[in-house]
Amino acid sequence: MGDEDLFEKYLKLAKTFSLVKPAKFIMLNPLIPSTKIEIDNICQKNRTLFIFEGKKGNPDISQLKKRFIIFEIYKTTIQKYNYTLPYQIVRVFHYNLQTKKIIEYDKKGNILLTFTYKDIPKLIDFLQKL
Repeated sequence: MGDEDLFEKYLKLAKTFSLVKPAKFIMLNPLIPSTKIEIDNICQKNRTLFIFEGKKGNPDISQLKKRFIIFEIYKTTIQKYNYTLPYQIVRVFHYNLQTKKIIEYDKKGNILLTFTYKDIPKLIDFLQKL
């Protein structure tokens, strides 16, 4: 089972999100309409959209910044295609299941929050409190 699938399982176990898209969700790329992009994990709680990108090693900050651009600027298009429910806020995270760390980034690629967990119950508790 890949990290994306495992993280999707943890998102569902948290039972906090009204929408959890399948791991490795593929959608049309609003930046380049003839292409598609793959998002590791998308979920939603009320009017907040959570984007989780997993990677072994260091996060790709440019990729995380693109997630903000796509999900903020092209919100209407994304909702038109029923990729998400209506949302107002986008939060982007990088996770690494090997180092047991989740980091939240802002639009500029600055770290807003770092959470390190010891075990899966602590991770699920963190997800529930988002």
